[in-house]
Amino acid sequence: MKKVNITLSTNPRVLKLDFFLLLSIFLILPIIGSSTNILERGGIEFTLNNSQLVRESGNLYLSVDIMVNSLNVNSRLGTGIVLLNYNSQSFGNYVRAAGNLIVSRGELLTSNTFPVYYLYIQDNAPNRLAVTFEYTASVGNGSLLTSIPQRLLNIKLKVQSTGYPAGLSFQSDLMANEQYQDDNNTLLSPVIAIDTDNSILPAVPSNIILTVGSPFFTLSWQQCPGCTYSVYSSSNPYNDSWQLEVSNLTQPSWNFIPDSSVKFYQVIASGIEPRD
Repeated sequence: MKKVNITLSTNPRVLKLDFFLLLSIFLILPIIGSSTNILERGGIEFTLNNSQLVRESGNLYLSVDIMVNSLNVNSRLGTGIVLLNYNSQSFGNYVRAAGNLIVSRGELLTSNTFPVYYLYIQDNAPNRLAVTFEYTASVGNGSLLTSIPQRLLNIKLKVQSTGYPAGLSFQSDLMANEQYQDDNNTLLSPVIAIDTDNSILPAVPSNIILTVGSPFFTLSWQQCPGCTYSVYSSSNPYNDSWQLEVSNLTQPSWNFIPDSSVKFYQVIASGIEPRD
C-alpha cells in the first residue's frame, strides 16, 4: 500500500489577503448600486405636447409646449438648455434671426414671486433653436420638479409652407450635462429627450364658399383631416385687424347673420393633420 502525504497550506498572509479581497467586494457592490439609483432618481425628461396651429397677429404658427418632469421629487430646477430641431421646409432656416419665432415661459419658469429665470434665445444651427433658461436666485428657491410633466416653455414657429412634416426633435446629445439643479452645480442626470413630432402640417382650408341666405349666411370650405376651425373677420384685411368670430368648429362650415355690408373672412385650421 502506497502512502500519500497531503499538506494543507496555513499561510496566514494568504488567508488574510483572501479575506480582505472578499470583504472589499461586498463593500464596493452596495456603493455602486446606490450610485446608480441616485443617478436614475435625479434625472430629467423633456417631452413635446399640445402641438397645434395658431394665428398670431395675422400669421400662422405651429405652437408646441416643452414639458419637463423628474423622478426625483426633491429636485429643483436650475440653469439648463433646450435644443429643438425643426424642418426647414416647414419653417425656413434660422428662425430666430428671421424673426419667425415666439418663445414664452411656461408655468415652471413663472411660478416664483419674482423673476428668477432669464431666457437667452439663439439659432444653434440652420434648423436648430437653442433656448437657455438661466436660474439666478439662491439654492432652495428653484421651481420644484415633479413626476408629472410641467410646462417649461411654449415655442411658436412661423409656418412658411404647409404639407410638410413638422420635424420636431431634441438634440439630446448636446443637452446632456447641461441641466442643473438650483445650486447650478449639481447635474440633473441622465437627460432623456427622445420625444419627436413628425406630423404633417395641414394645408390652409381651400375652396371657401359663401352662400347667401335669409337670414343666415353659410361659410363652407374643404375639410382638413384631424383639425378644428376658427373663423376670423375684418372690414379691412390690409391693416391686419382680424377679429375672431368663432373657434373650435368641428365641421367645415359656419352659419351666421352678417352685421356689416362689407366684411372679409378667413378660415384657420387648428390641430395637426395625421400622417398617413
